[in-house]
Amino acid sequence: MHFRLPLIALALTISAFAQERPPQILEVYREFWKPENVAASQKIEVEAAQICLDLKCPHPYLGLESLTGPNEVWFLNGFASSTELKQVGDDYQENTALMEGLDQILIRKKPLSSAEDVNVFATYQQSLSRGAPWSLGQGRFLVITVTKRDLAAKGNLVIDGTAFEVDDGTLFIFSAARTQQEAEARAAAAGPETRVFAVRTN
Repeated sequence: MHFRLPLIALALTISAFAQERPPQILEVYREFWKPENVAASQKIEVEAAQICLDLKCPHPYLGLESLTGPNEVWFLNGFASSTELKQVGDDYQENTALMEGLDQILIRKKPLSSAEDVNVFATYQQSLSRGAPWSLGQGRFLVITVTKRDLAAKGNLVIDGTAFEVDDGTLFIFSAARTQQEAEARAAAAGPETRVFAVRTN
């Protein structure tokens, strides 16, 4: 199951949402928008945000949009433990009106997507993290590497960042950048598995 708050609403709470340390569990929900449908998808996101505000969505998410590579929108949510993850899931399921509203949003958005949404849960890997730790809500621009554990073990990972691992061995490496120019330079140096994302603010 997944529980994600539409990104438009998140921009209103980023400063309050910023955490002091990396979450132990990171949910990464990825949507793939057709370029010609971006405006329509954004309009639906605004409606979804209002639904979440009106029906008291129980947990905030961070919304990102890709600035390099394929056109994607990501939603990130962090949990301190599996206990918190379960509690959030229970809170969603108990809010029947919210779940019904979000289900309708997903139905309306599906024809606008270029591929099926992808949702994974990744665990914080301190031993694979390098450099300054990244926490959820930190940074206007993010440099994100998506790779496999075996590639990182061979020394092919050249970008510092905070690592989270999915059960299948996929690694997500996050680091914050002060400017888009800085983020793009670091991503270019790291290679094709690394991309630049921006936190959505409108």
